[in-house]
Amino acid sequence: MKPTKKYTVVTGASSGIGRETAKAFANRGRNLIVAARRTENLEALKREVTEQHPTLDVVIRTVDLSVLENVYQFYSDLKDFQLETWVNNAGFGNKGNQYGAMWIPRTESGNGGFFGGVP
Repeated sequence: MKPTKKYTVVTGASSGIGRETAKAFANRGRNLIVAARRTENLEALKREVTEQHPTLDVVIRTVDLSVLENVYQFYSDLKDFQLETWVNNAGFGNKGNQYGAMWIPRTESGNGGFFGGVP
């Protein structure tokens, strides 16, 4: 059964722009799925967000998105969440097309498309 809550996914959320983007969405009342390689930084972000916004749900996913197989698995693992927004900030732009975007194929649920930079 799919959760009724909507979520914003932020990759590269362990520091810098990704971390600040996640906090900005939290300040707007959005539940978060935050992803990055550094679990301890994601846990600190979750603590900070839930202290300021105790009603929000913050889901942590530790993943190295520079590995293509991990990208597919990460996307597949989110199929039970109702995704409202996706912010791709993971530092793997040189692995995609010339714009730093990565194609995720359409799945049975009909989701799919480009994630990343737009020309």
